[in-house]
Amino acid sequence: MPSVEMVLVFMAAALALNLTPGPDILYVTARIAGAIYLVVIGIQLIVRPRTASQVAALPRSRLRVIFMQAVITNVLNPKVALFFLAFLPQFVDALAGPSVPQILLLGLLFNVQGTLVNVAVALLASRGTNWLRASERRVAALQRMTGALFVALGARLAVASNR
Repeated sequence: MPSVEMVLVFMAAALALNLTPGPDILYVTARIAGAIYLVVIGIQLIVRPRTASQVAALPRSRLRVIFMQAVITNVLNPKVALFFLAFLPQFVDALAGPSVPQILLLGLLFNVQGTLVNVAVALLASRGTNWLRASERRVAALQRMTGALFVALGARLAVASNR
């Protein structure tokens, strides 16, 4: 098995990977909504943000659907694949025993850590949503900021696709 020091360095590197947004977010954004659509939605959010009651009335997705979308997003994430192909082998110590158990252990630790990071993000987002919904001004401000971000993403996507 790898040394404790090696596992700690691996976990630090894995945490950095788990906290870094990858290209999957931009891909999903570009795939679901083209540049023009993002700009239009962004302008609508800036000009006419929804009220807290309108946001609360949005239908909730089933947990199974959300889970399956998350699994697909993570399985197809090239950031994780590159990490495991290029970075993980550096933490396998040939002198510490067979490599397969070491890789399995490090992979398990990575998945546990990734799950904890995602649960923390979900809890923070949930609490943040409750905090935002308590104030119409907060909801409107967030929607305007989201609108500005969508306009910026749409413009970036439009410029990037013309190269």
